Amino acid sequence: MGLSQSFRRRLKIVKGESFSRAVEIFFAGRKKRRAFEFQKFGHYLTGDDLTPGGTVLWSETDVIHGSLDIDWYAHSHGIDGGAKECLDHYLVEGRKRALAPNSALAGTDGKTLSAWGLEFLVRCGVMIGDTGEKYLSPGDERAIDPFRISNPGGKKFAVVTSIFGDYDKLMPVDSNWSDTADFFLFSDRYFDASKTWQHVHSPYHHVDPRRRARFVKLNLPVFFHAYEWVIWIDANMLLCHNPQAVVEGVADTPFDFATFRHSSRNSIMAEAAACVHLGKENLKDLSEHFARIDISSREPGKKLFETMAMVLRPSSPAVQKLFTKWWGLLLRGSKRDQLSLPIALADVPEIQFEQFSDTIDNSTDFFRAKHSSKAN
Repeated sequence: MGLSQSFRRRLKIVKGESFSRAVEIFFAGRKKRRAFEFQKFGHYLTGDDLTPGGTVLWSETDVIHGSLDIDWYAHSHGIDGGAKECLDHYLVEGRKRALAPNSALAGTDGKTLSAWGLEFLVRCGVMIGDTGEKYLSPGDERAIDPFRISNPGGKKFAVVTSIFGDYDKLMPVDSNWSDTADFFLFSDRYFDASKTWQHVHSPYHHVDPRRRARFVKLNLPVFFHAYEWVIWIDANMLLCHNPQAVVEGVADTPFDFATFRHSSRNSIMAEAAACVHLGKENLKDLSEHFARIDISSREPGKKLFETMAMVLRPSSPAVQKLFTKWWGLLLRGSKRDQLSLPIALADVPEIQFEQFSDTIDNSTDFFRAKHSSKAN
């Protein structure tokens, strides 16, 4: 976000506050300022305060009805009709194209959501994003050959995600972030609502769409060597901050790879048991997975990670080695990548690895939304 845009945003959120309170929030750090935004606008939109966890105890329908300004929405988006027509339009086109439901959440164009408005509504449970209903054939020229990805603009950052099957919507991102980062989507569908994302064909085919997505995720150094940094986000993850700030906020010391520590479990055996309990993997496949990798000789320790978001330096030999081992473990075993990462990390002790300072549920840089269908 540019300096002038940041100032305008700060002025907007402190409007109506006392002078002393306005000064305090205007010059506060990002985390405190964001908490204030959620508290203030959450009350404004729904008449209810936010919970300490940062979510509103309302359904998606409640939030949409509470935030939709019928007169403003009809005028701003050219809707000919009343409340029903506006609501029907928002449920289809509004959520797909990230249109603002009221003026307070609108960005500089006065129509689409501002970056913080998007984050706020997604955190409230509104399913915003393009459904990608158009099939993308292997020869479609609207998508890039992954082995020909280049960096003609000399940008430092690449943000990458993937969607296969009908599990998720494509989350929009702030178009201003494209000044320093390129955004890539690997998919078998075409999403026309967001022009910021570049479509990429997948060279790997599997009957299980989750394994197709894992192939992209665990082969990032192969495709994005032209960039200094790659930020991976699972399709149900919302990027809440510009890529440069995300990377700079990971650690004060040099690192090559970073992801989240697990928020509730601390060992791969505990994760495997949870996968069986939740029906995400069957017991036979997991038994064969652990027997094949001989976990007793690797001693990964009490370490478990949530890899919905990752930051990596693709040119690092240690990162390349790690991802090669990680993909090899998943290719021959369980599709749950969390079960293989600790083993791969134990085999690459030279890697400069960092954990994000917070868990995924407390992150201000990323937000984990619900899947749009029954994805595992």
